[in-house]
Amino acid sequence: MSDVHKNYLFDLGYLLREKALEAKEHQQQARGSGDEAFENGRLMAYQEVMSLLISEAESFQLPIEDLHIDGLEPNRDLRQYPLPGSTPWINKLAREDCERAIGRICMAFQELEELVSCLIGLLISEDNQLGTILTAELSFRNKLGLLYSLYLYRAAVSIPPETFKALLGKLHRAEERRNTILHSNWIKAPGCGILTRHKYTAKSGKGFVHHAENFVPEHIEAIVTETRETADDVIAHFDKTFPATATDKILQVLESARTAAFMASDKRT
Repeated sequence: MSDVHKNYLFDLGYLLREKALEAKEHQQQARGSGDEAFENGRLMAYQEVMSLLISEAESFQLPIEDLHIDGLEPNRDLRQYPLPGSTPWINKLAREDCERAIGRICMAFQELEELVSCLIGLLISEDNQLGTILTAELSFRNKLGLLYSLYLYRAAVSIPPETFKALLGKLHRAEERRNTILHSNWIKAPGCGILTRHKYTAKSGKGFVHHAENFVPEHIEAIVTETRETADDVIAHFDKTFPATATDKILQVLESARTAAFMASDKRT
């Protein structure tokens, strides 16, 4: 190998290593921000590149020192969540990420519940406040029951289409997952970057049961995404089935309800 080729590989390896470690720093700093997904993807790309570089060097029996990347272990040093025992602070970061994700579950579900209330109001009357009054004290499960009955009445059918049944299933699942997450205790799991939720129940027919489930932040974020996608699916279905409840009108009613809430809050203060 000529000195030119050797110097080229030496500098390239060094620069890629620095860029990869810099990407790791940016990924840590972006946690909980709007740039988090982008920085996660960039770090994963560098992890893949550095792993390939090391693998190919070993295949060609090229000393790692010649690439100036000796000591670097991509699967350890460039992971979003390092291996157990490698970095103690990752458990704190994982817990903080989980707490933020749990907060996003609360917000996503409340937006979904507000959407259901809005649809009930639109199916009943043009008077937005009337729908708010009727749904204010209803549980989410009872709101779904009312929405189901109004759907059959307004669509003039005795049996709902399979698409609506599937949506109801998604809505019930969103509530179940939200309740599961919020009504559990959370502790650090043995694995690094993992939390365990646990809950005790003692119901008739099942007796005393200890429920436990391991989570990383990505698992909780997936529930947030699923909840928001369910809301989008509900709007799309009602757009098609009931043109009178088109998206623009739904958004208008939601905005009107939020404006009224803010005005009421201002009056109290």
